Amino acid sequence: MASVTSLGVHTPSALPYLVAEGILPSNPADNLYTWQSVTPDGLDCGEDLDLCGEEELLLTENCVAWSQSGVVRRLFRFDVEGERIVQAVFTWFPADESLRRANANGPGKGIRNGSATPPTAGWSSKAQSYNAQLGANGTNGNSNPKEGSPSSKPVEDRQRALVVFLKTQAHVYYLSGTSHVVHLPFEVDSVLPAPHGVIIQRRISASTLQSASQSAPPAPPNSFVSSQAQPWSAPSSQQAGFIAGLAPPPRLPVPTTSLLDDVISARQGDDKGLPRLFSLVDPLSEMGLVVAETSKQSRASGNAWDRTANEPVNTSEEMLYISTNDLTSARDEESPLTLALTINRETRMYTVWSVNYAEPETIAAPSRRRTLAPSGSQSRRRSSYAPGTGATTPNVRDSFGGSLRAQNPLASTHANIPFDKRKESKLDDKDELASQLDPDFNYPNAPAEQSRRVSSLLARADLSSSYDKMAFSDLASSHAGNTSFAGASRRGESFGGYSSRGSFGGIADPSRRVSVPGNKIYPNIERDEIPSDELLEGLDGFSDSEESDILGFEDSLSGLKKEVLMTKIQDFGIDQPQPASSFPLQGYQNTKVFTLAAPQGSRGTSPEYTFMCIHDAKERKLLVLTIEIRRQSNRKSSLQNVRPLAAVVDVKCGTGVLDAVKLTDGAISRILVLSETNDGHGELTLQAPWSALMKVELPSTLRAQDPYRLGLSFYYGDVEEVLGDEPRALLRLLHTSTNGKVDVLDDRGRRHRLQVQLQPRNEQVRLILDVCRFVLPGHDRAGEGILVAWWEVWKWLQGQKDCFLNDEWTSLVVVLFTMAVAFIDNGNSKLSVQQRKQNRVSTARTAAHSDANCEAMLNQESGLGCGPKWLKSPAWKWLDGIDDELPADASNNYPPAGKNPFLLTCSAFAREFLKTPSGKRAFDQQGYTPTAASRHPDIQRTALATTLVALHLVYENQKLNSSTSRKNELLPVLAQLGGWLGWESWSWGHEGYYGNEDEDIDQWFFEDTSINGLAVPPQPFLPPSIYEWSEGCFGDQKPKPFLSLLDIVSPSLSRESSLASSKMTPQTAVLAEIFSRANESGQTSSERVQAMVKAGISIRMLEYLPEGLVAPLRDAIISSQARPPTTWNAGVLDIIGRVDLRMLLQEEEPKVPSGSTMAPTHEATRDIHSVCNSTSEIENIGSFDGSAELDRVAVTRLIFREDRRFAEASKLLNQMKPTVARCAPEPEWSESDLLEAQKELAQVVAIRTLAVSSGRALLYYSARVPLLTERVPVSGFNLSCVMKPSNNTVTADKNAYSEEKIGWAFFHSGVAAGLSISREAKGIDTSWIVFNKPSELSNRHAGFLLALGLNGHLKSIAKWVAFKYLTPKHTMTSIGLLLGLSASYLGTMDTLVTRLLSVHVTRMLPPGAAELNLSPLTQTTGIMGIGLLYCNTQHRRMSEVMLSEIEHIDETLNPDGLRDEGYRLAAGFALGFINLGKGKDLKGLHDMHIVKRLLSLAVGNRKVSLVHVLDKATAAATIAIALIFMKTQDEALARKIDIPDTILQFDYVRPDIFLLRTLARHLIMWNDIEATHSWIRKCLPVPYRDKSRLKSKQTLSSEDMPFFNILAGLCFSIGLRFAGSRSLEVRKLLVHYLDQFTRLCRLPALNYDAKLTRSTVRNCQDIVALSAASVMAGTGDLHLFRRLRSLHGRVDPDTSYGSHLAAHVAIGVLFLGGGSYTFGTSNLAIASLVCAFYPLFPTSIMDNKSHLQAFRHFWVLATEARCLIARDVETHRPTLVSVTVTLRNGTKHMLNAPCLLPELDDIATIQTTSPEHWSVTLDFANNPSHVAAIRRYQTIYVRQRPAHNTHASVFSATLQALNASQTSQVGRQIFQWIFTLPAFAGLDQAERALVLPPDAGSPVHAGTEGTVVDDRLVLEKACLGSGERDRLWNLRVLFRWAEEVQARGERIKWLGTEVVEGLRAAVWMASRDVQ
Repeated sequence: MASVTSLGVHTPSALPYLVAEGILPSNPADNLYTWQSVTPDGLDCGEDLDLCGEEELLLTENCVAWSQSGVVRRLFRFDVEGERIVQAVFTWFPADESLRRANANGPGKGIRNGSATPPTAGWSSKAQSYNAQLGANGTNGNSNPKEGSPSSKPVEDRQRALVVFLKTQAHVYYLSGTSHVVHLPFEVDSVLPAPHGVIIQRRISASTLQSASQSAPPAPPNSFVSSQAQPWSAPSSQQAGFIAGLAPPPRLPVPTTSLLDDVISARQGDDKGLPRLFSLVDPLSEMGLVVAETSKQSRASGNAWDRTANEPVNTSEEMLYISTNDLTSARDEESPLTLALTINRETRMYTVWSVNYAEPETIAAPSRRRTLAPSGSQSRRRSSYAPGTGATTPNVRDSFGGSLRAQNPLASTHANIPFDKRKESKLDDKDELASQLDPDFNYPNAPAEQSRRVSSLLARADLSSSYDKMAFSDLASSHAGNTSFAGASRRGESFGGYSSRGSFGGIADPSRRVSVPGNKIYPNIERDEIPSDELLEGLDGFSDSEESDILGFEDSLSGLKKEVLMTKIQDFGIDQPQPASSFPLQGYQNTKVFTLAAPQGSRGTSPEYTFMCIHDAKERKLLVLTIEIRRQSNRKSSLQNVRPLAAVVDVKCGTGVLDAVKLTDGAISRILVLSETNDGHGELTLQAPWSALMKVELPSTLRAQDPYRLGLSFYYGDVEEVLGDEPRALLRLLHTSTNGKVDVLDDRGRRHRLQVQLQPRNEQVRLILDVCRFVLPGHDRAGEGILVAWWEVWKWLQGQKDCFLNDEWTSLVVVLFTMAVAFIDNGNSKLSVQQRKQNRVSTARTAAHSDANCEAMLNQESGLGCGPKWLKSPAWKWLDGIDDELPADASNNYPPAGKNPFLLTCSAFAREFLKTPSGKRAFDQQGYTPTAASRHPDIQRTALATTLVALHLVYENQKLNSSTSRKNELLPVLAQLGGWLGWESWSWGHEGYYGNEDEDIDQWFFEDTSINGLAVPPQPFLPPSIYEWSEGCFGDQKPKPFLSLLDIVSPSLSRESSLASSKMTPQTAVLAEIFSRANESGQTSSERVQAMVKAGISIRMLEYLPEGLVAPLRDAIISSQARPPTTWNAGVLDIIGRVDLRMLLQEEEPKVPSGSTMAPTHEATRDIHSVCNSTSEIENIGSFDGSAELDRVAVTRLIFREDRRFAEASKLLNQMKPTVARCAPEPEWSESDLLEAQKELAQVVAIRTLAVSSGRALLYYSARVPLLTERVPVSGFNLSCVMKPSNNTVTADKNAYSEEKIGWAFFHSGVAAGLSISREAKGIDTSWIVFNKPSELSNRHAGFLLALGLNGHLKSIAKWVAFKYLTPKHTMTSIGLLLGLSASYLGTMDTLVTRLLSVHVTRMLPPGAAELNLSPLTQTTGIMGIGLLYCNTQHRRMSEVMLSEIEHIDETLNPDGLRDEGYRLAAGFALGFINLGKGKDLKGLHDMHIVKRLLSLAVGNRKVSLVHVLDKATAAATIAIALIFMKTQDEALARKIDIPDTILQFDYVRPDIFLLRTLARHLIMWNDIEATHSWIRKCLPVPYRDKSRLKSKQTLSSEDMPFFNILAGLCFSIGLRFAGSRSLEVRKLLVHYLDQFTRLCRLPALNYDAKLTRSTVRNCQDIVALSAASVMAGTGDLHLFRRLRSLHGRVDPDTSYGSHLAAHVAIGVLFLGGGSYTFGTSNLAIASLVCAFYPLFPTSIMDNKSHLQAFRHFWVLATEARCLIARDVETHRPTLVSVTVTLRNGTKHMLNAPCLLPELDDIATIQTTSPEHWSVTLDFANNPSHVAAIRRYQTIYVRQRPAHNTHASVFSATLQALNASQTSQVGRQIFQWIFTLPAFAGLDQAERALVLPPDAGSPVHAGTEGTVVDDRLVLEKACLGSGERDRLWNLRVLFRWAEEVQARGERIKWLGTEVVEGLRAAVWMASRDVQ
């Protein structure tokens, strides 16, 4: 104890606030509230825990107030709950946000958090399942989480939460804002925070405890009774949960026998058979059981989790304590140690347990758990706020709907059969094990679709009958091996009284005294990974009765996960037995338990010791258990994990202890004991089993208020600062907190807040004390004696009048000096006066020439060194003239004038302290200091020498840190100690090491004596110099390793000791490891950098290392900076300064610059003409985030930087701007004729305008981020047309184009608006969708809903909103919503979406159901939606439905028109989506004969009477076969589906089917597709091969229609095969056919046959245009764009709406996403493109007969973001960078980023080749993180390379710097004056660019990172001019390293050879001047 400070009378910080709010009355009584101080366990507060703030929780009956640092943070009120607050605790739960972020499956977005309610899953208000939130293959941020301490989970994967427990519910409040409610079926007795979550103790009745020992013993597990369910009644406090409308589950008959009636009746009415302890590790998971390891076999086998015999902990065991942190010093995340303590008040036994948590199983472990449904249907408990909801409601839906599942027939049958029959059907061992460990385990005989659901124990008290009724066996209440510790309490070992003996009976080493010989218990616990209950599912049935029987409660326990395993370490009895009635039931509040870890000395690392302290306030006893911790390797693990094993080796008991608490100040902990005294006042002492006892004296004056606490006068009024009366008696110790704060309760009820300082606040003092504790012999804890002595000396010095102001440092020096002056004869003490040349300003210190204030100031400053730096400046030159002569009566011991008396004063203080009682106690026969008489003679003799060597290593380490001057204050102390030891080389003399270290050493006064009372060791070696050793590392001979603290003690200590040593001298440890390999030949710069990182170097350390020593490191860094290995992690990249590569590894979204993304310039970018034109622009971006919009525009401008092609495409696809058309008047026309002609032309142009929006959707795809406070506008159409040459505007007839008549055009416009919203946009939830909903449903909003669904945003819409949309039966809205939902839940088989779709499809309704009053289009949508929802699942039922719909034959004569071609085609697509690419693996669909049935429809013969029906199914069957057998290379099937072999058979096939059959064949034979004329010629029938190029066709004939369709099918196949490839050869081929089809369309059609043929040719032209655009998707290819622009210009009346639609879609595909997106070639992508570009286009706007127009937007599912964007790492602006893309086949592509990449799976590496930027290499082949980074954000960051590092020659570097400087002359001229300063005058142009970047507005080099210019200036100006020894050593090491580099023939890249040679010349010139 260094000091005790009074902080006033302590009151709760929140008390004034509660009084002001009226929650508490004025001056409230103490019984109206309770409060507690909270220690923030697990928070990273660094050394100073006060940084986290002192936290308090104040509890009233219905309110909890949380305050931090005296400020009320939050107030929680529970008035409406109707229950009193039981307890509130802080704990750690899994991070809520990371779990939600991990749910990113499917095209939709993950779950989003709400601030007040738990995040919703799907549409329902139920929380989504744990597994679904984690994703299909992920965990909550940790791939292998372990149990134990909070450190076992990374901080980012855990969140701190406040848990408030009421009587039957718990409220969980994450500090991040999320909250949950957990309903409990029992009353809570107490709660303990645990390493993971909390441990909950159920309240049990007193009768249960009293009758526990008298009750009949439980039946054995194999008896008849144990297998029967027993009708116990539940306690009245339990509430049964139920769902309205559901009947309660049937109760099982409970047969009993008369022989057991007495036993059962005796057990009725009590609940002792039920568990008492439960665990809650996650508020969204079920509660778990706390079980005890009861099987000896499991302990012997080494894996306790492999046994099923573990039962819940006995009810009579009351848990008093569980540790929340790892108790081992290593803090091992893999194997932490958690201890717990329970008390059995029946047997009067304490039990110490080791606690282990079940490891959360990995989702992808099929052997551990059953397979998840694709939708992730295992559900977590819902969190809610309303009583009776939330956790009380079972989550029985997969997403947002669903009915209760069928009960498990196996479970219910198994529960009713007799026991003997049940035994025969017993499961095998593996299944039984799985059923014990995982409640979700499916029994082998159970159907796969029927899963067991376990009730939520948190919400219900009974279970349905569907469970396996296994009886719950009571735990045995007897304790084996109850060892008595009668001899533990011995006389003289009491805690009371203050004596010089060690506390707890003077235990110096726990291993020396063992009260229980031979009873060390090392339980062999194997912690293998076991399946964990991720989440228990909902309940199948509920009970609505008021009284729930314990049968259901107990039976539900069989389904709870055994989550916490407690292994008994040892139990021991309570001394002095008393009647059981004297023990209160609430023992938790009367017993304090805490643990205290022994400090890890250098020689006491194995074993470790932890002390568990148990204070019983009733008995006034303090038990101290010594727990020995050893580590044992796990032989079963290949990793050789070291596991901690604990054993109780000693038990001590102290009596007369009123109270005891653990007092912690930083890293120092002690037991603060309040003991009884004879006068009744009480005595405070600090004790520890490893240290000396120390008395704590209260301050002489106790404050009434905390001086640091403000703002309380309004509540307390005017209160005196000092209390007038002293406390008569001390009663209790309360509210311990950080920094040694504790409350002492006196007899008047006042809580005096005291702060006991245990740890020094001075970092230097703290470091030296730690070093002494480390190096001094740990066997006798001699290092701890230094700390205790420092406490005593500091307390003693505070009473001295002439003490220095810096008490801590002075006290430490006095302690060190006491170790020497105690053995020095005072008569030999004399001064050492060195006469040296005075070249420094003298310091006046005489009393005659300085007043008291000046003297105090000088002593304060100069006490830390030879004088403050400011005192030596010219401003204080006046001090030099003061007369410094000593007074005449000065004694010989007073220093001469100009000398610093600090050392003399400290030695005098040391001698005085030795004369005090405290000093005598420290050095007598029972002393605690290292040189005390009680120590071993060897320790006495070597302690001071060991300390000196250790402190010298600290001094050498501080020389390597240029930011500290602490070495100046340590230097004279080391010199004095060396002089006392008689070591000449370690003294202050001319020949001594320290005498030459500092030129100011002669300003100190030293005591020139030596130790003569002790045989000190002789000088062992010369003082090691880190500079001298570093210089030797670059020589020919490798020097010996530099001396370390570990070498002083023992080189063969544990890894923990090595880490502790490195932590005390970090710079020395790192530099010694790096330089020890400096002269290894053949070491590359990358290997040197890796060695640096391995050694533990940091960026901060590089900044503070001396310039000469850091030069070799900087040179290796800059050598590897240009091309670092691609496998380096983030830590290595940070060291070399490659922030651009580092940002590739970050998971968060890259920062989008706000404001303009273009480089700042003074030049105008727009003229007056463009500004005026912008006023008429219809593009409204006010509802979108401007920064995101501008960033996308900047990227698009860089992609299409060479011309205005993108602007032209935007103009063509602009639907809100009047179009321009030419109507040339004929000579004979009148004005009316001209007007009529213009109106007719306007009508034709209007058709074209209405087809624009579909292409616009592609152009602006995913380009914007909406503002959540603004509605998203959906554009309409401007049907005005400006007629040339008359320039008059003609508007089309609005009556002909009303929204009802052109509904699909507005639908497509809504889709375009919705698809412009980025798929990465945040906040697209239910409220935002409802906000954008119009008052009346419209076609625009219907398309908007479809767009949101295609981008995945409908996954967060609420159920009620969906119903509200569907109820009006608005056809368009139903189409958009159902398709959008299906796309958002793509492939999930979500049950509620399935139901929504099913009720819109006639075929999905049960037989006899009423006919649907729905549009056929809506039913067509339902069919396609099912295909998307069950995509790639091979669902049999849905496949049967789709196949039946394809081949359905209407029985009625007048069909309703439902199953038209479009409906059947949707069924064909749906069947293909369900079995996409699974043709060779149809699994359970073989008996359906899918292929045979589809072929009969596609190519088979038909009855004449059914031709009109089956022709509608031909296209559907063909498409279904194509998608099912896509890419299977099934040649036999491909021949069957191909076109007929002979021309004669062509007459029996519809012409457009030729296209589909050709497409189907080549989709099956995917790998055979070639983009050549020869391949097309080969695929054509023989009669058509000669005209394959179409050049010979000059007329239109219907006989060529099959040929045209076959050719178009081949082009379509090529377009799909090479989609997104950007192949110029493929483009050339397709453009050729596009030109030919365009030529054919322009041929005259004079008859019907020619017109029919031209319609087919136009259709082929459209599909070829789309195919060519798909190949060049996103490239904006100018060659193709010219053709598409001409297609847009068609205004003839023969061009249909569908042809315009195809042309505009092709333009949009060509500029897809502004050049940021392209198409992929996955199975889903190809199927989506076939559906979107289906080659039968609508003839009119409302035409959906052949293909529903809504399906035209399925191209979204084929898009891939493959645009590589290069951004500047400083500004985040997109920039132009050349890159080289190397494919896996060795092909290289030279591109300019931003650019589209090939498919990522085909890429091997991507490397930037820009000379202006650092090279960035993405290694896709060897670094998966690079692939993941590009898939996430498609962004690489580049950093501009400075000219100094770009070129090897000075000329080239200067040339580049001059060239760059010309770009911004205006900005540079402002700061050009900097280079006129003398310091910068010698810099060349390349170095000037480092000081002042070319772009004055750029933040490059604007930070504080050092550059080569900084090091050069320091070496030239500071090192050469200072004359300091360390600075000159810097240059010497630098020269030696430069010589070695030059000898190897390498170039010095960091400083440059010229700079080094200049420094060498300057040193040589300086030496000449000295000579």
